[in-house]
Amino acid sequence: MLTINENINEKIEVKKMENQNEKKVVLCDDCDHCPEVITNTNGATIGEDDNIVKLKPIEWNLLVDNIQNGTLTKIN
Repeated sequence: MLTINENINEKIEVKKMENQNEKKVVLCDDCDHCPEVITNTNGATIGEDDNIVKLKPIEWNLLVDNIQNGTLTKIN
């Protein structure tokens, strides 16, 4: 479990799946309860267990564009 003082960037793990077009990002590797993001050519899934959001490639790309252009920023 992460504490507020830990650097979250040190806890994020990126895994390339067997299919090279698929990537998985998890907040920690110590449990199976942390949210994850899985992207592939079909789109992206975000969440954990039954709490999953599925995005089409165009929706994912729009989200990434909004992060990269500064429309979506860190929450203070």
